[in-house]
Amino acid sequence: MKVEVLYRSAAFRQAAGVQQEALELEAESLKLGQVLRVLVEKHGEGLKSLLFTEGKEAFPRCFVLINGSSVRRLDFELAGGDRLELVSFSAGG
Repeated sequence: MKVEVLYRSAAFRQAAGVQQEALELEAESLKLGQVLRVLVEKHGEGLKSLLFTEGKEAFPRCFVLINGSSVRRLDFELAGGDRLELVSFSAGG
């Protein structure tokens, strides 16, 4: 399955080293947590620190959008052709 990943903030772009990428995964469907683990394995600790706390809490500092809708569950099922967007929270007012 192919999933498009868009890094919608400077923090994510810096951690991943790209603005967007297409992941080609050998499965018909995967849970969001599995896809995020693939991204962390590929891009390292900088990305991991934006997605998880040390206590493994998911998304403490970001929004995760699947096809434009906010998702907060790691067990959310993705399918081929889905678009995953990662957006860090911004400071300011």
